[in-house]
Amino acid sequence: MGLWGVREAAKRDTKLRFTALLHHITPELLLASYLALKRSAAPGVDGVTWQAYGRDLEERLADLHRRVHRGAYRAQPSKRAWIPKTDGRQGKPETFNFLGFTHCCGTTRQGAFTIKRKSIAKRMRAKLQAIKQQLRERMHAAVVQTGRWLRTVVQGWFNYHAVPGNIRSLNAFRTQVQHLWLRILRKRSQKGRNWSWERMNRLARTWLPKAQILHPYPSTRLIVINPR
Repeated sequence: MGLWGVREAAKRDTKLRFTALLHHITPELLLASYLALKRSAAPGVDGVTWQAYGRDLEERLADLHRRVHRGAYRAQPSKRAWIPKTDGRQGKPETFNFLGFTHCCGTTRQGAFTIKRKSIAKRMRAKLQAIKQQLRERMHAAVVQTGRWLRTVVQGWFNYHAVPGNIRSLNAFRTQVQHLWLRILRKRSQKGRNWSWERMNRLARTWLPKAQILHPYPSTRLIVINPR
């Protein structure tokens, strides 16, 4: 069942305690998590950008995997963003869910106020669970047929969720779909077990749309151009 099974078990029983989860942290999972990150995001608390970490990526992920499994990895504390109030004080960003998005008060890199939106995680998990079930039912369908179907599914999700500031969620959704497809391909037959992540990447480039913002910022969308 993997991590999806862990999530489902935790939701069914909130008092459940897990004692053996480390085997789920694999090089493939670390790679998928890296690819789901926003490329243009500001450097993390360690000052390393997405592009800089990508240099010698294979060696970095192998080292990270070893450190995690031997207990030597220590995550650095995250930075909290504070929003300036009219009275001069600093306040925590307020969040609310609406129309499939989690809305959060934030600031741009220039320090201006903005509303950030990202896909509601619960809804995305539900959609991926439905895709997983459909892939099981299509396990023995031709790869081309499954690819065409997944293209429409992923593009449909992007058509609604590809709003400014949500690229990280889009990348995560695409990566998870790719991962689910790979698992099904590996279960099709004995020969299917030889499917590698590199081969899966080539297949995904053929059939899965790339994550990209499709909707303009509200300030752009509301501009009215008057003819002279």
